[in-house]
Amino acid sequence: MKKSLKIISLFTLVVVLILTVTSCKKDKKDTIRIASVGPISGDVAIYGNSTKKGIELAIEEINNNGGILVDDKQMKIEWVGMIDDEASSDKAATAFNTQYAKNIDLMLGAITSGATEGLVGQAIGKKLLVITPTGTADYITVGKNGDERDLRTNIFRACFNDSYQGEVAAKFISNNLKKTRVAVLYNNEDSYSMGLYNSFKNLATTNQIDIVYEQSYQNNSVDFKTAWNSIKSSGAEVVFLPEYYEKVVTIVSQGRDAGYNGTIVGADGWDGVLSVDGVDENDFTNCYFSNHFAVDSNEAVVNNFVNSYKSKYNENPTSFAALGYDAVYIYKKAVEEAKSIEFDKVLEVLTSSNFYADVVTGRITFAANGNAVKPAVVMTFENKNYKYYTTVE
Repeated sequence: MKKSLKIISLFTLVVVLILTVTSCKKDKKDTIRIASVGPISGDVAIYGNSTKKGIELAIEEINNNGGILVDDKQMKIEWVGMIDDEASSDKAATAFNTQYAKNIDLMLGAITSGATEGLVGQAIGKKLLVITPTGTADYITVGKNGDERDLRTNIFRACFNDSYQGEVAAKFISNNLKKTRVAVLYNNEDSYSMGLYNSFKNLATTNQIDIVYEQSYQNNSVDFKTAWNSIKSSGAEVVFLPEYYEKVVTIVSQGRDAGYNGTIVGADGWDGVLSVDGVDENDFTNCYFSNHFAVDSNEAVVNNFVNSYKSKYNENPTSFAALGYDAVYIYKKAVEEAKSIEFDKVLEVLTSSNFYADVVTGRITFAANGNAVKPAVVMTFENKNYKYYTTVE
């Protein structure tokens, strides 16, 4: 009996020692592990691939400069990579679980709003910081009824949200374009398009805007001629079109072919229209869209980013690239202020009213609901390029 007790005691001691060593190793990590989930194939692959490039550039820069200062120790970032979710909510959820199992410190994702909600469903309750660089749907940080922030305290976004973009569009049309008669085309099967439509509609009257015509369509819609003829008959001076870039090209092209020469206004989903095969840049004369940064800005932080990005990838960065890049630097600043990579300590810094980060897309702070607070830029088109037009706050 005594011999058995000795064996049990020895076994218990060994287990305790193993757990202690494992715990120490976990507390004394040599690298900070960052992972992502996003669409790197499919219809909106440009979003995932652009964001991935921005993330990788930021990580490369930080590591080349010694890493992130955690208390008195420089820690390099280990890039776990981006798993393709094809902009699918279910695939994003599965991809999150795969990445989470790799003992990561930060999840950057997902990229599209619907996929991000699928990912968030798996991230709720876990001691892991999640920053979506580009997921704009309002519900991502607060739930679809707006009452889940206490469950989603680990969820943040580096971009602004749909309600804010709808507000920006309304203010821009009213204050900058001085127009009042507006038509709206929106996709009632897409959360991004619906979020912007609802926000814009709710703020129209406040901004002296009269919505003279509105028409919904579906994901598989391809013929918009009837809608454009109705828009022409309505006397609309401006059309608000909250949609992603590939479908934007189709809709705008059909509008111009139908003889509508008025102003068309969109949001950040338009970023990428000039990369679509067969696009006629002339169709986008008298068009504007809200965005997160202007590639032709003369600000030093933007110039440095654009030059570094072009040097590495031989192309201009999109706003998705800038937001992926910024998300890494936001985390870097939070960790350095926390002097720790422990979840609770980094979260405390991010939720502090004193926290801010000066990044490519502007000075960013976080509201209590995890949303980014920062200005928006409005872009137009000139000489087959995007061109900065104004800033709206």
